[in-house]
Amino acid sequence: MPLDAVEELLSEVRFEDTERKSYQRFTFEWLAEQVIDRQVYGKDTIIIIIGDRRAGKSNWGLKLTRAYIKLRKKAEQAKGKDFKWSWDGNFPITRNMAIKTASINYMSFNFYDEGGDQFYTTESLKRAQRKLVKFFNKSGSKLNLTVICWPDIWTLDPKIINMATLLVIVPYRFKDVCSWAFIYGKSSNPLTYDRFGIMKIRKKLESPTKASIFAQNFSMDGTFKVRHRDKEIEINYPKGLFKFLRSIPSFMKMHRFGPVDQRFEDAYIKNVKNKQQTKDEDEDNYVPMVQYQKLKTQYETLLHNLYVKQDMSFAQLERLHISPVDGAHLRAIEGIRKSINSIKAMS
Repeated sequence: MPLDAVEELLSEVRFEDTERKSYQRFTFEWLAEQVIDRQVYGKDTIIIIIGDRRAGKSNWGLKLTRAYIKLRKKAEQAKGKDFKWSWDGNFPITRNMAIKTASINYMSFNFYDEGGDQFYTTESLKRAQRKLVKFFNKSGSKLNLTVICWPDIWTLDPKIINMATLLVIVPYRFKDVCSWAFIYGKSSNPLTYDRFGIMKIRKKLESPTKASIFAQNFSMDGTFKVRHRDKEIEINYPKGLFKFLRSIPSFMKMHRFGPVDQRFEDAYIKNVKNKQQTKDEDEDNYVPMVQYQKLKTQYETLLHNLYVKQDMSFAQLERLHISPVDGAHLRAIEGIRKSINSIKAMS
């Protein structure tokens, strides 16, 4: 079965000996190896991670990314080379920067965390999705591993979700001990509109059936024991929710994972997360291009009419650009001249 069908990508690797069959458990290192193999024969990998706030979706992405970096460094060192990456170059903090880094990086990785605290307007959501399509396309054309954490799957168009190789849901974290991830593969049929079966899941959750009530059961009715920091502790988890997530037809794998390396996470928070909190707010306040072009045309038309019909000089027009708030000169004569010539060229 081809790797694109995802079954091979997530199936357990079997090793046979003379006495019994043993199975290798899922690891981030193993998945990183599959990503690198895809890059070698000309395939990119896009992974969308969704989950509740503070559930561990960023942690899952960071663990995979760190495993990828370590493997690439080892492979390049064997060739006498060095695998270069940076927080600025591979971890964009805005959507515009994500598109830019995706265009520059080649056979590398791009990790973008949209965060879980944004509140979208209809217009900002449309802009976000347009940029997301560009990000995926540019990163894919460069054969990159693209990891994106997105807060709400229902704000994404199914066509965008279909661009992903894998969908990962991180629904629950138990304190600082561990989180759970559910990995889903998509249908290999290109004619299928909803290749991860997301729309079917939504309809099932919204229907007034027993299955819907069962899926939204908040009770922590599952328990098991693990060793943590040399102690045996009992973990509670939402057994009903986990059963529902495993029942989804596109389900491939469930696994439990612990926190990412503390130094790596601290560096990520310092160099990416803290900067992102202010940058994203500024980006959402950008004026849409259509509105910008309309305002620009109105402004240049006004300048042209004052210059031609009111016979005002460039010096007079420049004085009209002095701010009444702080007295700053907002536009120089040369800029005003260019705006007027721009309108003349269109007439």
